[in-house]
Amino acid sequence: MTQDFLTRTQKRKLTTLLREARLEEAKSVGERLLRANRTDAEALTLLGTVYRRLWRLTDAESCCRQALRLKPRRAETQLELGATLHCQGRMPEAMEHYQAAIQRQPGLLEAHYLLGNALREAGLLEEAEHCYRAVLHGDPAHVAALCNLGGTLVGLHQLEEAIGLLNEAHRLQHDAVPVLCQVARVLITLGRSGEAEARCREALRADVNAVAAMATLADLLEQSSRLEEASELVERGLKLAPADLDLRISAARLTRRRGDDRQAITICEAALRE
Repeated sequence: MTQDFLTRTQKRKLTTLLREARLEEAKSVGERLLRANRTDAEALTLLGTVYRRLWRLTDAESCCRQALRLKPRRAETQLELGATLHCQGRMPEAMEHYQAAIQRQPGLLEAHYLLGNALREAGLLEEAEHCYRAVLHGDPAHVAALCNLGGTLVGLHQLEEAIGLLNEAHRLQHDAVPVLCQVARVLITLGRSGEAEARCREALRADVNAVAAMATLADLLEQSSRLEEASELVERGLKLAPADLDLRISAARLTRRRGDDRQAITICEAALRE
C-alpha cells in the first residue's frame, strides 16, 4: 500500500513537471519510476512524453511500444506513440495510432486534435475539419482547435465562418498575436483591408516585435501607396528576422515601387537561393 502511494505521488509530480516544462527534472522522476517497476505502462507512457518533448524520439518510441506490449488497449499510450511518430514525419503510422486512441476512448479530445493536424498537413482538409469540430463539440473553448479549424476552412474557401472562429479564439486568448495575424490575412482575402490593418496594428500593440504582423501590415500599406511607413516596417522587421521570406518579398515590392527593378530582382534571387 505504501509503495502504491509513493508511486502515485511520483506520477503526480512527473505530470506537474511536464505541465511546467521542467523536462530534465521530469526525466529524472520518470526514470526513477521505471527503475522501480519496468512493467508500469503508465510510467512508460509518461516517460515517453518526456523523451518526445526533449526530442529524444527513438527513446520515446521505445517507451511507448513497450507500454503497448504491456497494455495494448491503453488509449493514452496510443496517443503518445502517435505524437512521437508524427514528430518523426511518419504520418500514416501516426494517424493509425491516433485513430486507435479514438476508437478506444472516443472522448480523448487531444487524439481528435492531433489527428486533425496530421490530416491537415497531408492536405486532407475535409477530414481535418471533422476532427477539429469533434474537439470543439467536447470543448468549445479549445483555442488551438478554433485556430486550426479556422485555417482549415480558409483552405476550403469557407471564409466567413473562418473569421468567426478566429475571432472567437482571439476573444478567449487576447494576447494571441498569431491569431490576429491569421484573421488579418483572411480579411485581406475577403477584401476587408481596413479591418485587416486594424488587426495588424492590434497585434503590434500586443507585441512590438511581431514580425508576421509587420509583414502583413507592410503589404497593406504598400497596396495603398503608403510606401514610407511600409518601408520603415520592413526595415525594422528585417533587423529582427533577416531571413523572413514575407518581409523580403515586401522589401522587393517596395524596391520595385521606387523604380529600382534590378535591386528588386537581386532581393528575390537572394531569397530563392537561401
